[in-house]
This record gives sequence, structure tokens and C-alpha cells, in this order.
Amino acid sequence: MPGKNYTEMIESIWASDELCREFMGAPKAVLAREVGEIIPDFIDLKVLPENPKLIWFSIPGKPSNWPTITVVPDEPDLKPNEFYTNKERSEAVKTAIANGELGLAQMLRAVVQSYVTTKAWEKDGYMQNLLTDTNATVRQAIADLKLPLNVPADLEFRALEETATRRYSTFPVNPATTEVIGFERALPTPSPRGTSRKWTLANAAAWGYSVLRHGITLPFCGAFVLVSTDVNAEGYVDVGTFPINGGTITFRMPA
Repeated sequence: MPGKNYTEMIESIWASDELCREFMGAPKAVLAREVGEIIPDFIDLKVLPENPKLIWFSIPGKPSNWPTITVVPDEPDLKPNEFYTNKERSEAVKTAIANGELGLAQMLRAVVQSYVTTKAWEKDGYMQNLLTDTNATVRQAIADLKLPLNVPADLEFRALEETATRRYSTFPVNPATTEVIGFERALPTPSPRGTSRKWTLANAAAWGYSVLRHGITLPFCGAFVLVSTDVNAEGYVDVGTFPINGGTITFRMPA
């Protein structure tokens, strides 16, 4: 009888080269055995492994209830997430930041994910640009958002679009590593790293909106929907502030 949750399964994979190879090749079988999560036969699940110099953006299909995502849509292949309302999402992220579970680099990643995903849903041609020239598109997004990031030339961004039958599971770098990883490499000065593996996994698969990922249970998966650094955004509340470049940066989420 499977007794692990998703985070515990990933921790086991991080600790075992053999299990890691199996997960990369047959993720549905590993999820069924380790967690008891049965992925429907019609869904082809692929794992997208990251490394310290590679970040994946998995873009799901536009949800039927966008942009009103506090109500779970009536779709047979979707399951409810822990967070049904904007308040639950923002409070969960606020608490995680206050507890040191979410770091500056993780929050900046969530902002970029929010931006490129909503642009892909809303703007004609943006998805194609994101898929065919991901590096340039993400770097332009960082510039448009005026984020305090110095993206090194060797930090690579890749993106894939999910379909009705194809899903992707982003596999992040083990946060226990001593290496500088992902958006940490783009920070102008060193910043404390978030301590929670659950939040690391959730951030790597941030776009579950108000539901889980079509049968794939990811902890806290809806929490990172719509994260902003725009202090003038109406209907948003502050969830956390970090020092950077001699000043501060504040993150906001829908109230």
C-alpha cells in the first residue's frame, strides 16, 4: 500500500539514481507504486528534469474558468487543489515567506511564470514565441517586469505547451545541493534559499491554477497563480518583502 506523498516520493528519487532513472522513463508507473496516484491511460506524462543552468516552463491549456479561477471548473480530469480562494493562496505564500520557506529567487521565478503563462493565454502569437525562442522571450519578460535580475548567458530557459493528452512534470534540482541553481544565479547578490522542499516542488510546477495537474498530485500547486511585483495592482495584497540591491522588493497576490 503506497504510503508516500508526492514530496516524499521526489525526496526518494533525489536519493536514488536507480529510482531517478525509472521515474524519468516511466513516471506513471512510479507515481502509481510510490504514491498510489493513477494517471489515466490517455495521458502521456513526460518528466522535464532541470539542472542548475536550466529552467523549464510547462504551459497548461487555458482553464475554462479563466480569469475567475477561484471556482473549480466542472471538468472530469481535474481534481480540487488545497487552495480554493485567492485569500487561501495569498495567506499560504505569506506564511511560507515569513517562515523562511520561500526565498527571493523562488518568488521571482513565480512572477516570471505567472507573466509568461498569462501572456501565452491572452496574447496572439505569444505562445509560439515562447515555444520557439524561449530564451529571448523570457529575458524580455524579465525586462518588461523590471525585475532586479542579471540573467547570466548560460542560464537557459525552455518551454513546452501541454495538450489534452500530454502533460509535463517539471523535476527541480534538489534544494539540498550547495550549488547555485536557477534564478539564484540571476540575483545580483546572494540571497537566502527557501527551506521547504514542498514549496520548491510547487514552484517548479506552479501552474495548477485552482486545480491539480490532471491527476498528478503536486503539493500546494495552485498557490503561485498570479504573483506580481506591481505595487499599484488593484485587488492585490502584499505577501512578502525581501531586501535587494540596497532596497527592497515586495511580492503581491490577489486578495
